[in-house]
Amino acid sequence: MGGIGMLAVGILGAPFIGYLQETSATRQLETTNPALYQTVTVEKNYLLGKYQAIDPVKSAAVTEEAAQAAIKEATTTGQFSALGKMALFPTFMLACYLSLMFYFKSRGGYKPVHIGEATVGQQKLN
Repeated sequence: MGGIGMLAVGILGAPFIGYLQETSATRQLETTNPALYQTVTVEKNYLLGKYQAIDPVKSAAVTEEAAQAAIKEATTTGQFSALGKMALFPTFMLACYLSLMFYFKSRGGYKPVHIGEATVGQQKLN
């Protein structure tokens, strides 16, 4: 179970976090500097479809200091936005586990079940 979970995180989770970062960063850059957005973005594909991302090669070619600051700010905004969105999943899981714990505690908690005495042939097993 742990191995499958780690594979799922590596195969699906990491690219999804990157998708969230890049879409948030490009959205921020598009609203603050639309001309720069047109010059430094590139179209990428993900399981959910096509999206725009900031191309590192194109953004490294930008020499204007204000444009570099805008790219850096958009990238930082994208990282924090993705972190905030991904933090919702463990918070949801915590709420689910706590509700299960309280549900079973309200039913009286764990109670052992006695099936009865086991017998093999004519002998009683203790």
